[in-house]
Amino acid sequence: MGKYNNDNISNLIKEICKAIVINGGYCNNNGLYNGKSGAIIFLFQMELHSGNEIFSDIANELVLEVAANLNGPGPTNRFSDGYTGIGWVFQYLKQNEFIEIPDEEDPFSLIYHSIVKTFPASYLDVESIGSLLFLCEKTLESKSSFDENNLQDLLVEEKFIEHVELIHSSPLILKEVTQPDFLDSLLRDSALENLLGKIERLSLSLLTIDQASKFNVFQSVIPDLKVQLGKAVIAYIGHFQAMISRKHDFVSEHFFEVSNMLCKLYYCYLKYVDSRCSSLIASVESILKEMENNCVAMYNSEIFETSIEPEINSLMLILNIKSQFKRDNLQDIIDSKIKRLTMFLNSQKILLDSFVDRNGNLNIGLKGLAGLGLSLLGKDKDEVAPWTSSLFVL
Repeated sequence: MGKYNNDNISNLIKEICKAIVINGGYCNNNGLYNGKSGAIIFLFQMELHSGNEIFSDIANELVLEVAANLNGPGPTNRFSDGYTGIGWVFQYLKQNEFIEIPDEEDPFSLIYHSIVKTFPASYLDVESIGSLLFLCEKTLESKSSFDENNLQDLLVEEKFIEHVELIHSSPLILKEVTQPDFLDSLLRDSALENLLGKIERLSLSLLTIDQASKFNVFQSVIPDLKVQLGKAVIAYIGHFQAMISRKHDFVSEHFFEVSNMLCKLYYCYLKYVDSRCSSLIASVESILKEMENNCVAMYNSEIFETSIEPEINSLMLILNIKSQFKRDNLQDIIDSKIKRLTMFLNSQKILLDSFVDRNGNLNIGLKGLAGLGLSLLGKDKDEVAPWTSSLFVL
């Protein structure tokens, strides 16, 4: 696999900083995943990393720009690019003492109460679960548990009840995924979109169950739901192992997406499944290493074309797995991925082109330049970075 060059890392971080600083003020997206709010997190981390206060100065300017546009046209209750994702960032900045927001001046206090009352229909998707995550963290901002005598807390609990009921009635829980022909039938019809959607809903369901455990009302149903969802994770991992070992055409056609989905399933397994099997852990890590070796071989043979977003998502997940679950033997994969990314993104033009969407907008958020920059800054850290809690849908 091979170790990355620290000079290349430093140069790439400098280019990311330059791109965000130059383009941040022109970005029309204030959101977390694709816009200014994600860039703000990176800039504050850069100030901690370098000791250069210019990064926090620029970050504070972007904070003011985002805050000034909260009442303007555009923002919605969405998590990826709307109020709840932006609110999560402000909450993160406040909790980690990057900014000070007096309670009486908190721009999200009124928004929070409005969102609680006007929360859209509940779905098992990133926007709905992300908004639920923000409401949960905002509700617990100044207390350790929910108050069943508080109307706002009861309204948040009601939204959790709706989501848990959705999970309880969802066919993704074990029934279909444990059928022997499940994967073959899935791969015959809109394979990538179907598989991405099912694994996203599974991971979001696990996160919801984990958060719902903070409410007394769910204590009787959560253990069984958690077991059922855990079995579904194990079944999916088994299907992926079979698909990869058979060298199914789907794997070569969607190599980076498959790698990212397997990383997500592995993270869910380690985080949410109580009875873990050492042989399954060893098998998954062996497959991930084999896939990375195949990537290196493709790169060396000059047929390498990267799909940048799933690659960065995979890197973030593996970094998180390594630090959170002390899986130090994943370091070789991390080193190799970083080496390939720094070699691929070796000029400002390639870097910018890789993060421009179909509409010509540069992604400076957590699913773009800021996410790559944060991953590079966290490559050698043993502790889990707080900002990664917003990336539950990678």
